[in-house]
Amino acid sequence: MVFATLGLTESNARDAADVLVNSDIYGIESHGVPHLAGYVNRLKSGAVEANPEVVVAHELPSTALVDGTNGLGMVVGQRAMEVAIRKA
Repeated sequence: MVFATLGLTESNARDAADVLVNSDIYGIESHGVPHLAGYVNRLKSGAVEANPEVVVAHELPSTALVDGTNGLGMVVGQRAMEVAIRKA
């Protein structure tokens, strides 16, 4: 798995790959596998954190501000959704 070779944990690598593949399956070309090279370049250059420590920076009963600490949006988005689901 490409993301795992770039240092992502198994969970983060799986989440990122799932987003790319599912985007292609659903015909959302703006978020699919053809963008993998760009993610690889950003991870290699250090522009993006492979395993960000996603934290809830501020929270109210029905909302939360999630800080992705410069991680891949596909990984941070999954963690933010987990926070939202718990709140629901």
